[in-house]
Amino acid sequence: MPKFFRKNRQKTILENIITKYILYAIGEIILVVIGILIAVNINNWNNKQEDRQTEITLLKEIKNSLLSNYKALDFAIELETEQLEHGKFLLNHLKNKRPFNDTIVSYLSIPLISYQNSYNNAAFENLKSEGLPYISNDSLKLDISFIYETRLKSIFTDFPAEMENIISNTFTPFYIKNFVFESLEDDALLTIPNNYDELIKNQEMSNIVSVAISMKTFAIARYRNTQKYVKRLHDKIHAEIKKLESL
Repeated sequence: MPKFFRKNRQKTILENIITKYILYAIGEIILVVIGILIAVNINNWNNKQEDRQTEITLLKEIKNSLLSNYKALDFAIELETEQLEHGKFLLNHLKNKRPFNDTIVSYLSIPLISYQNSYNNAAFENLKSEGLPYISNDSLKLDISFIYETRLKSIFTDFPAEMENIISNTFTPFYIKNFVFESLEDDALLTIPNNYDELIKNQEMSNIVSVAISMKTFAIARYRNTQKYVKRLHDKIHAEIKKLESL
């Protein structure tokens, strides 16, 4: 009988040991799983933080680029406005058949002058090549692409080409026939009429100046309109950066 109880007790002890081992093993597995989940979550959090910081950096680059283009448009407006005023002065001078003088000779080349400048798109090209997936705001992503690939490209590339085409094909042939060209030290072009008395009687000259005035007026309006789009996007990006930095 004692032998039976002894065996039974040993069996119970063995079962308890096995149960404890199983519970211990399960506990270790649970701890390992929890550790893995925590590590994964920390890694995901770190990756999100890195992605967010990359997004902020890219948006700041675009923001600075937009500011640069806004200033370039400011310069274009300033230049075209000055040329527009000179053109109006020239047209009034011609229509009233006023005498030739040093002031008017500096204005006679106005119809041949057009604004040419490249826009700042390095930040956008960088964004396109590797950064677009980082921009989390889909609406903002579309706005950036629209401004750079449509608005800015048109105003800094396509529009000047159109103006230059009109100047080359319409104004330049008349000037070649009726003027002598003289380059100045500051790279300015002086256009001296072959016969000023005949020039002020020539309606084509007045027509050319009138068209040039219209072109410059139109150019200023387009530059200002583009500035509105650029400013709107600049402010939208500024707000997005503030939001991301607060997360």
